Amino acid sequence: MKRIIPILVFAGALIFSLSQCIKKTATPSVSQPIEHKLTTHKEAVDSLMLDSSAPRKPLIIKELRGREAISVITQANLTKLILNEYPTNGFYGDDRYRIEFMIDDVKRDSMDARKYYVRGKNRHKKVITPFEGVITLTGVSELIDPNIDTADIADLYYVKSYSAKGIFELKEDTTQLQYSGNFKGNVNIDFVTMIDGNVDMWYFSPETPAHGGGVTYEGTWTSNIKGKDTPKPVIWSNDLFQFANDILKDFSMGERDVEINEKYRHLGWANFWENEEWWNPSAKEEKDKMKM
Repeated sequence: MKRIIPILVFAGALIFSLSQCIKKTATPSVSQPIEHKLTTHKEAVDSLMLDSSAPRKPLIIKELRGREAISVITQANLTKLILNEYPTNGFYGDDRYRIEFMIDDVKRDSMDARKYYVRGKNRHKKVITPFEGVITLTGVSELIDPNIDTADIADLYYVKSYSAKGIFELKEDTTQLQYSGNFKGNVNIDFVTMIDGNVDMWYFSPETPAHGGGVTYEGTWTSNIKGKDTPKPVIWSNDLFQFANDILKDFSMGERDVEINEKYRHLGWANFWENEEWWNPSAKEEKDKMKM
C-alpha cells in the first residue's frame, strides 16, 4: 500500500481526521494552542490513485432512491463530520471577503436521522457572532471513482464512498442586531463508510458535489435589520483551497505547499497564519490577561 501523507490544513493534526469515529452526539473541547498551516489535500488524493500521472477519468455519481437512500442516511451518523475541530474558511459578500465558521456543537435528532442541530460562531472582519441552526439531509449519492486503487481502499477498511446533500439554516444571535442575520443554502457532505460501521470524510475525488472539500456550504446571508434584506452570497468548506481558485482567479498558488496570492490578502487573509483561538472564550481571556 502506498503511504498516505497526512495533510495539515490549520493544525498539527488534520482538521478532519481520517480515523475519527462517529457518536450519536458530540461536544468538543479545545484546550491546546493551534499552529495554523496551509496545504491542500492533493498529496492525499494522489496517494490513492492508480496512476497519478494519467488523465483523470470522470467520477461516477449514482443518486440513491427509496429505501436504499433512507438506509444510508439512517445508518451513517455524520455528527463528527459536521463538527469542526478548527475553523473552516470561506468567501462572503460580493467582494468575497474571508469568513470563518466554527461549529462546535452538533446533535442528531433522535427521531429524525436526517436532521442535525448545530451551534457555533462565525468571524467576519473581526466581528464574532454566535449562531444556531439545523442541517437537514435531503438525499444521498454513491460515488464511484475509477481513478482510485481499490487495494488501497481495502487496506484502509473503507467500504463505499457517498455524498449526502441537504439544506441548512443558521440563525445568528439577534442581540447583535447590527451584524446578525440568517444563513441559508445547500450543503454537501462527502463521506465513506467503514467496515466497523463508522464513517470518515472523503477527500480523494475532486469532482464530488462538495468540490473535494469534504463538507461544503453554499448559500446566502440575509440581515435581521428591516430594510437591509438584500441577500449576500456565502460559501465555505472544510477544505476551501480545493476549489478556491474557481471562485477567485489565482487565489492560491501551488498544489501542495500553497501560498495565498498577495493581491487577495487584504480580504482578511493577511493574518491567516496567526495563532489565535478566536472561538475559544478561555483563550481570549488568557490573551487579554497577557496584555495587562
